[in-house]
Amino acid sequence: FRLIAKLIDLTRANNVAISLKAFKDFTHEELARTLGDLDPARKIKGERVQFIANLLPTAIEVQAVKSYKGEDSRLVPAEIFFRHLESIKRIEEKVLVMQTMETFHSDAEQARVNFLILGKTCRQIIESEKLLQVLETVLTIGNIMNEGTRTGGAEGFKFDSLLKLTQTKGGVDGKTTVLDYIVITFDAKNELATLELLSEFPECITASRMLISEMTGDLKSMGMNLNKCKTELTKMKNDQSEKRVTRSMTSKFQESANESKNDPRSALMAAISGKKSLITGDDQKESTDPRSAMLNAIKNRNAENKEKNQSPLESKKSADTLFTPGVQRLEEFMKGANSTLSNLEKHRDDTLQACKDLACFCGEEGEERAAVSVLGVLAEFVLNLEAAVKKNEIKKENEQRKAAAERKKREGNAMRNKKQEDSPTLKTRGVVPKRVGGNGKNTDSKSVKEGQSGEKEDVRDILNGVLLKRSLF
Repeated sequence: FRLIAKLIDLTRANNVAISLKAFKDFTHEELARTLGDLDPARKIKGERVQFIANLLPTAIEVQAVKSYKGEDSRLVPAEIFFRHLESIKRIEEKVLVMQTMETFHSDAEQARVNFLILGKTCRQIIESEKLLQVLETVLTIGNIMNEGTRTGGAEGFKFDSLLKLTQTKGGVDGKTTVLDYIVITFDAKNELATLELLSEFPECITASRMLISEMTGDLKSMGMNLNKCKTELTKMKNDQSEKRVTRSMTSKFQESANESKNDPRSALMAAISGKKSLITGDDQKESTDPRSAMLNAIKNRNAENKEKNQSPLESKKSADTLFTPGVQRLEEFMKGANSTLSNLEKHRDDTLQACKDLACFCGEEGEERAAVSVLGVLAEFVLNLEAAVKKNEIKKENEQRKAAAERKKREGNAMRNKKQEDSPTLKTRGVVPKRVGGNGKNTDSKSVKEGQSGEKEDVRDILNGVLLKRSLF
């Protein structure tokens, strides 16, 4: 049994321990070291990058761990891990940098696709000839409906009036809408293809779900995260440069001590002095050759000059190797990310302009913000129009089946009547066969005439019931 230090709340410690299980391939020390250098080997990917934020200690927890002077055996896993994070500078910023490097390119690609879809859809709507014909028809019908009122003779209408086309009903059955009549009108002219608006702007429904304000806000956040990455890159380079300066201070004394060795004249004089010195005893050694000493000094001096005269590219490459792999990874990421962000900003500007053009085309105020509502209305109208076309097709098919059944029934009745007339057992004199209607009942010439004009009456009913009894705009 051991006493637990209880530096942090037990529930919090358990939650951190659970999150740490996602990093079983690391020891606590290895994980802390990996986070401190921005995971240069990219061992932490996907959802695990998001888990890291749950592992970071709060300011109070950091202080509690720092103040602890006892044995590690009394600490729970979360507290041991926090202790390894103590020495890492700006751990929160480093985790944010890792998350940005992991998600930036996928987020940027999604943003690019969204900007392209929205901008392209706005331009397709503006250039659509089919939509223009439909809108002109709606305006004509609206003026007929509003004839004699203050809104009659209008030269245009609000885009949201398109949604009223399914709300205004009339006709014989009270179910025919203005939109149904528009479909009937185009069908009568054999121009149903004009109503296939989704072929003109196929991604209209997708674009209607996009909010330009959110898209620009996301892009702004991406730019802010890149700025934080840039700041952390500078700080990490400064941290590592300071360490190199400290280490190099001791080497400078050695360089100054060896400087005389690399001077040919000093080396020559030292060799001559050594040659003249008297060496006694059994340990006598061969004296230095003055010419060899001078040649070695010249070689060393040439090597130093070559190092000083390195090209800028070679010097930069040499300097880069002085930084840790994590810094090098972040530097490479920043090069590509800055270019990607610049391209995204161009797509954003093009899309904003397309949205403004769409709002202007539709006569709506509010520039790019108005385009959002226009796309929403148009997407719903397109779906309503498709439903109306399908409804008209079903109605025509039912009428055709009904007409075929009546025709078949009439033909059957005619054949039976003919058989009766030709049958010898049914011979009669002075009997005029009565005319038989399609329903098998006797009809006179007046009822037949009324049946032939029925279709015209239906269209007139639509005109009177739908167009002349309601107000559209």
